[in-house]
Formats: sequence, structure tokens, C-alpha cells
Amino acid sequence: MNKKNPLLDESIDSLREKIDAIDSAILSLIEERERCAIQIGKIKKSQHNPPVYYVPEREQAIIASIEKNYKGNFSLDAIRHIFQIIILNCRLLQR
Repeated sequence: MNKKNPLLDESIDSLREKIDAIDSAILSLIEERERCAIQIGKIKKSQHNPPVYYVPEREQAIIASIEKNYKGNFSLDAIRHIFQIIILNCRLLQR
């Protein structure tokens, strides 16, 4: 605890709680994305023989949209990398 200004510690604690809640929301959204990917995989298996799991144009469109809409302070390389990992793992779940 900050002996000089206890408000600083309260502010940090409050922000950390907010970060924890955001992290929880991010995990929930990733899990929802996983469920969608699994469903897409099932549809692909029923409609295509063999199923086509990798659609480069779709992945490029997702990344382009993210790059266009991102307004934060991370580098676009970092954001692109995060989403490439998510997309890759969702593609693996489709199989």
C-alpha cells in the first residue's frame, strides 16, 4: 500500500479488478469463437468431401478488417499475431 497516497493504491486495485473482468470477458469470447469454429467444421464435413478447412481469402479478410478497425495502442503486428493464433487454433478445432 502506498503510504503517501492511499488513493493511488485504490485506483490501481480498481483498475486491476477491471482488467480481471476484461480478461474473463476475452476468455468467454474466445470460447464462443471456438464453439462457432467447431460448428463450422461440422457443416464443412457434411457439405464437402474432403472438407476445406483453410480458406486464405477468408482469413485475409478477417485480418484486414481487424487492422482497419483497430484503434488501440498495440502495434498492428501484435494485433495481427494475436488474431492469427486465434484463427489457426479455431481452424484446428474445425478438424
